[in-house]
Amino acid sequence: MSEDWKNDRAEASMREEETKKTALAAEEFKKSHPKVITIVEMDDMIGKWESEAGESFCDNFMHDNVADNSWAFWLLGKGFTEIANEIILEILSGNQCIEQELLYEIYNTYDGETWIQENYNENMLLWAEFLVSTPFYLEKTLNFFKDEDND
Repeated sequence: MSEDWKNDRAEASMREEETKKTALAAEEFKKSHPKVITIVEMDDMIGKWESEAGESFCDNFMHDNVADNSWAFWLLGKGFTEIANEIILEILSGNQCIEQELLYEIYNTYDGETWIQENYNENMLLWAEFLVSTPFYLEKTLNFFKDEDND
């Protein structure tokens, strides 16, 4: 047997183990969160939290808990090509602190000095969709809300 074949086989075994671990983690997640959260329910949870806290969910959760590359590639898959590529270029240039507006204001929330609530609502729906479509972030978000309720 060639050394390359042995290395390829070892890599395949490692990938198989990681796949099994991921599947087990997904099953555990399903057990601990049996209810499916819809985009609208998550959007409502975000809005309720902002109303009660008097703060921005984006400032307090998204910016600190969502990996920029996860968000960027999700946006790319959703068709927000221009903004996603702009974020990816920032990441590739080594920027460790990308502006929050670039990251999370897909729809501009200001026209000059005028606040555009409808655009903010659209941004919240995007955050909600991202959070419910990614089990890792859904769990983080639900834990965030649970921890905030206990404070």
